[in-house]
Amino acid sequence: SLLQSLVAQEESLQSLFRGEWPTAEPPEFVLSLPALRPSACDVDVDVAVCGGTLGILVGCALQLRGHRVAVVEAGPLRGRAQDR
Repeated sequence: SLLQSLVAQEESLQSLFRGEWPTAEPPEFVLSLPALRPSACDVDVDVAVCGGTLGILVGCALQLRGHRVAVVEAGPLRGRAQDR
């Protein structure tokens, strides 16, 4: 439920504030591919997300939940600077 998700997120944040960092190595997060054309390469993903700050955030959240995510971004990732 939504409430259970919020409680779990709060518990995770509180553990980070206490300095209890996750010990597991995160999976590979960013992979750059050459310009994609349907015939150029075969990419097997669960979801493709358009870039921008929100798209990157959604892509990260889905990837951390175990989904294979492709974030389609026009240029290099620059964090908040790309929204200006």
